[in-house]
Amino acid sequence: MNDQKQCVVLTVKGWDGSRILGVFAGIDEAKAIKASFINDNPKSDNFQKEEFIFDVVDFGRVSKACEIYMDSGLNKGATTRKHIYE
Repeated sequence: MNDQKQCVVLTVKGWDGSRILGVFAGIDEAKAIKASFINDNPKSDNFQKEEFIFDVVDFGRVSKACEIYMDSGLNKGATTRKHIYE
């Protein structure tokens, strides 16, 4: 059983590089922040074209690899990377 605290790092990636938007307690919270971020910038086509990345990580641990999932549902344009530690 994993006693490590998991968190989600939300990153936006565009033509000028990547920027971490924040670290959140869970994937649902991070997805809500992503939606809010896009809604707060409705006139900016750039944010509609950006790639959003959700990294599900264990706090304070170094991952060995990750599983990558491309979201084609409501979070289209988002990638989820679930980090693997063992």
